[in-house]
Amino acid sequence: MEDVEAALSYIKTHADEWFIDIDRIALMGRSAGAHLASLYAYRSTTVPVRAVVNYYGPNDLLRGYYDPAFPDPLNVRAILRAFLGGTPDKLRELYFTFKLLPSIMLDPTFPFSTGLCRSRPYSWGKVWTLSTNNYKPLETVR
Repeated sequence: MEDVEAALSYIKTHADEWFIDIDRIALMGRSAGAHLASLYAYRSTTVPVRAVVNYYGPNDLLRGYYDPAFPDPLNVRAILRAFLGGTPDKLRELYFTFKLLPSIMLDPTFPFSTGLCRSRPYSWGKVWTLSTNNYKPLETVR
């Protein structure tokens, strides 16, 4: 999050010089980058983010740990343990901290999921999309 904050603060500082409309910032990311872009957009107020394009980024690390894709060629549980420093049984609050809650979704938010992503099943994006109250999906790609 600090890297995203630093980059966007730098852009904000040079916005006039670079002809950037700071009130029209959108973030896009893939996988972990999508998760980071989404976390920043939904939780930071330093630079306003108007939209997020989330290419198969995780939105619920608890679910990712307890319900990994099958087969799981990436060993998602090992990745999550290394990323957060332990299991959800010992670090439940930390896992929850990295969860993207539907109640705080930006409008527009565009989550893309495909059947080709082995580390994040299509159903995760569909569940996330359907459970978001203020979110009007363009289309969930399958």
